[in-house]
Amino acid sequence: MATDSENGGSAAVGGSDTRREPNLPDYLQLHGGDNPGMVLVSAPFDGTDFLAWRRSVMITLRAKMKLGFIDGRYVMPEQTADKYDTWIKVDSMVTSWILNAITKWFQRLFYIQSLLDNCG
Repeated sequence: MATDSENGGSAAVGGSDTRREPNLPDYLQLHGGDNPGMVLVSAPFDGTDFLAWRRSVMITLRAKMKLGFIDGRYVMPEQTADKYDTWIKVDSMVTSWILNAITKWFQRLFYIQSLLDNCG
């Protein structure tokens, strides 16, 4: 197994390549398995059993240190801040995970609300 210094600051963890940015807090780190198509829960929310779905989503986001993006703890920095672009990137990733965890019908509601927010 390669060490940190052998592969330019990345470490193989559990068979996946994890690249750490040393100047970023853990919640702004994305890992090798993190991608926009990642599935947070086994069954997307379809309007039934919301409490079980919510619990599953929260457990997964907490394990990935991303729960603060949806509960308001990780506040978006000013656009001039050094970490602004990284915060936007990670927030977009979390948003895509949430969208993948709901049915297409609910996704349409999300996009309609986003459109109304941007036009208003």
